[in-house]
Amino acid sequence: MIQEHRAKWKRLPTLDELAIKHQTDKSHLHTYTSTVYPQFLDQARYFPVSLLEIGVLHGASLRMWDEYFIHPGAKLFAWDINPECEQGIPSRFTFQEVECLNEGQVKAAARKLPNLDVVVDDGAHSVLTAKANFEALWDKLNSGGLYIIEDVKFGRHSKIAAVIFAKKTRSEVHIYGEVIVVRKI
Repeated sequence: MIQEHRAKWKRLPTLDELAIKHQTDKSHLHTYTSTVYPQFLDQARYFPVSLLEIGVLHGASLRMWDEYFIHPGAKLFAWDINPECEQGIPSRFTFQEVECLNEGQVKAAARKLPNLDVVVDDGAHSVLTAKANFEALWDKLNSGGLYIIEDVKFGRHSKIAAVIFAKKTRSEVHIYGEVIVVRKI
């Protein structure tokens, strides 16, 4: 009985530990994933969140998210240009083949999604596609939801880019190097 009770309170692995386990770059290799992500996502892992990740490559980060969000009611979605990415992704994920340079395809794919709590745009790493994805998905984001744009080289224009992404009213913008986190209020 005591061992069962202890098992329930076992320390959960951190996002960084899961990233290393699943061999994704969402580890301390990018400082924002070991510092920024926990700040915004650690509490959410216990709730039935809905998450979309754009740009999944071989699915390593999907396996990480699958283990990180422990609530069985979590709804997890993935978009990628490559249909082969669907192979081997965790069963809790719903995959859509989406070419983010095709605005019509992005809007059509967005219509198929439920409302979301978290969007992680780790796709083409370009301002153009990030902006198009943001505009297509903003209305799908729940109040309090997070829109995270990774690895876009804004350089000295970070603050201008943040304003572009947060042009919608009632949002908070946080800039962490090459990452912009927009919280919908």
